[in-house]
Amino acid sequence: TDATKPTIRARKSAQEGPELTPKDFREAEAASKESLQEQIEIEDLKEIANKAVLQRGNKTENIKAISNRIRDLQEEKKLIKESPEFVIADNLPKINPKSAARETGGKVGTRGDIAIGLTSKKGGSVEAAAENFGTNGKLEGFLGYDAGLEDQDIRNIIVEILLKGKKKFKSDILADVNEDIRKLRDRKEYLQKQKPVTKAKQVESVNNFVMDSRNQGYSDSSIKAALNSYDISKAIIDDALNIPTTGFQQESRLSREQLQKRIREISKGKKVKLSAATVKNIAGKINKAKLSLRDGSINEKEVNNIINYIQEQYDKASDRAFQIQEKNKQLRKDRREKAKKIKQEKKEVES
Repeated sequence: TDATKPTIRARKSAQEGPELTPKDFREAEAASKESLQEQIEIEDLKEIANKAVLQRGNKTENIKAISNRIRDLQEEKKLIKESPEFVIADNLPKINPKSAARETGGKVGTRGDIAIGLTSKKGGSVEAAAENFGTNGKLEGFLGYDAGLEDQDIRNIIVEILLKGKKKFKSDILADVNEDIRKLRDRKEYLQKQKPVTKAKQVESVNNFVMDSRNQGYSDSSIKAALNSYDISKAIIDDALNIPTTGFQQESRLSREQLQKRIREISKGKKVKLSAATVKNIAGKINKAKLSLRDGSINEKEVNNIINYIQEQYDKASDRAFQIQEKNKQLRKDRREKAKKIKQEKKEVES
């Protein structure tokens, strides 16, 4: 593909890293509600809970929750299919081969980059198709229509469809949600084969998990958030959190609080957010620093290593944000120059 004709996804990839998926937006929305320290704690606890509690969870509740989640994802899949990109793919008219080749930088034909079935010598230009969807309001009224979607953005979507073909273009958009559904179905099938566990055993597991987590200095809010991410009854969680707190290991708790304080200090006032993957990496480093269940020990060197890693990630995030800003400026400039060039060529042809 011509480097001057990046698709929306290509531009997003260049600007933000990997393509954003519905799952990413869900994680980002959840992460924005918690401080960095709380995110780290929750990720840490979720891993522990998965081993200590979920393995002995109530089979019926787990299967029901997974079924509900699959249903939610299927609804999300329907919404994605009503997005502007799907509307464009489903309603895209035949494109003139010359226009398709010029816009994509590829070749039309069985051995070319552009599927011959998407083109016709009687077809219109990519530009005309984009204007029909955008300027002329073809997308208006469709669920998910972005009022800020410009003709050039729609044009880039059409270019991507021409290069990938309609089927692959749409399957790529649905890839992540389909993968989530597949994993949940596998998990459901696995649970259906397991022997049922009594409620009493689950209550015992949750109670022990809460007490052990408190002994390591985790906050009740983080413990609750971690447990809520699994298929455990709200009543069981609330009852466990209402158990009086006694016998805390004060020394290890202070060690953890010292690290928490330094993380809060380093993340305070930052204009950029760390990705969910980075937060998981930080939680993993804390585990390796012997801050996991039943071992609250930590030394100054380990604390410094973790803090330095977090600072490096913030520096990288800031650099990426600056690069994205600069790249956006250049992309806008390139689009303006290209638009001028196309108009000039059109005038020359007409004259």
